[in-house]
Amino acid sequence: MTMTPAELEEQKDTLELLNNEVTSRLTRQSESLAKIDAKALFLIGFAATAAQFLATRQRHDVLAYCAFAAYAVTLLTGVPIATVGRSGPIPAAGTADRS
Repeated sequence: MTMTPAELEEQKDTLELLNNEVTSRLTRQSESLAKIDAKALFLIGFAATAAQFLATRQRHDVLAYCAFAAYAVTLLTGVPIATVGRSGPIPAAGTADRS
């Protein structure tokens, strides 16, 4: 749906309100993703340390296999979680391509 310049002027206040609301929501979402990233990276580091510790113990082969399995699961789930928030900045109002 294409709007004429006159219709855009009539809807200017509404469009600015919508833009401000979406920008505010995306900012809150970005802050939340940053917290999730930190937790995922901490969990990956903890699992890596625990896996190395348990894997080097020669008395417990079962623990070594469990440690490597836990490390693999943590790595396979933690890395995608940590990369979720790695996107470009949100463009400012009025800079979007309207073609």
